[in-house]
Amino acid sequence: MKKEVNISNKNLVIIVIVLLLTSGLVFGVVLSFGQSTSKTEAGSMSLISSNKYTAALRRVDLLIDSYQTDLFNSSIFKTLKSFIKLPLEKGLVGKENPFELPLPPEQEFLEELLNI
Repeated sequence: MKKEVNISNKNLVIIVIVLLLTSGLVFGVVLSFGQSTSKTEAGSMSLISSNKYTAALRRVDLLIDSYQTDLFNSSIFKTLKSFIKLPLEKGLVGKENPFELPLPPEQEFLEELLNI
């Protein structure tokens, strides 16, 4: 049992290392591709990308400002009541193993006969 756990841990470590290496390789390729442009192109590209980011931030600010939070301060919202009683009561419990196959009808019948 202990040996199986060690093997699965080793496999997990190997998978994590491979994922880190591949993500680092992809990230390095993306960065080197961005640096291969000339300085003037890089300057104009950074200006364009910064304009994209500032435009996106403005849109997010407009979206946040458009939310109407006064709804939560209204008297109608404050009169709403929760009908859930906390802590929740334990309901009916199902099977211990939900994936267990049901007994065939013949076996159920035999078990009922033996229990009588």
